[in-house]
Amino acid sequence: MHDIDWTQIILVILGLIGTILTTFIMPRLMKLLDTKVAAIQNTDLRDGTAHILALAAANIQTAVAETAQTYVDGIKGTSGWDPSAQAAAFEQAKSRFLQLMGDDGKALLASAVTDVEAWIKANIEASVQFTKAA
Repeated sequence: MHDIDWTQIILVILGLIGTILTTFIMPRLMKLLDTKVAAIQNTDLRDGTAHILALAAANIQTAVAETAQTYVDGIKGTSGWDPSAQAAAFEQAKSRFLQLMGDDGKALLASAVTDVEAWIKANIEASVQFTKAA
């Protein structure tokens, strides 16, 4: 009768398991891991973009409210509230918004929207309309 060399058998089995792991399982595992990392990075990017847009929207509302209180309320309903005064109010709100955002905030906003000027204009106008309706 032949003696069974269990060490050799275990080494052969471990070699087969290693081959199976490296040939079939590891590539799939790496692909899954890459997919998960990309999903996390996309989520972080979306969360960051949502955060900067929410911060910018809050700063727009603050700038519009400050402009209304310090400039618009004093002349609205008088002959001084003309198109040039309205344009000045818009510029004042825009200037205050940009001041509130700071350089870093402006850079982040520029990375979140394609046309910063259009975004600012649309959001100031929306905030004014919302304030009127409230």
